[in-house]
Amino acid sequence: MRCRWIPAEVTRIEISGELDMSNAEQIVTQLVRVSAETAHLVVDLRSVYFLDSSAMAGLTRLRRTLDADGTRLSIVLEPEGIVHRVIVLSRMDQMLDVRFPDVVEQ
Repeated sequence: MRCRWIPAEVTRIEISGELDMSNAEQIVTQLVRVSAETAHLVVDLRSVYFLDSSAMAGLTRLRRTLDADGTRLSIVLEPEGIVHRVIVLSRMDQMLDVRFPDVVEQ
């Protein structure tokens, strides 16, 4: 996982590879930790090529935790990517702030 600061109040995290039961809990824990230092956490999943149900549960838990803390969460996806398809089919796009590369900084 890579952490890069964009403007002062926004933290962008890029995740690549597989996001599944072998690493989802650890990644969500790290994201929660990082979110304590920012007003807006942007999680870029464009380089994720596999996402399972434990990862989806982790994203749900992350959203609820950040909502309770008053931190905004945005998820960046490729519009035609497999992760976007999974998010849409599971209707998670209705609960997550899904962004595409051309609108990330808005």
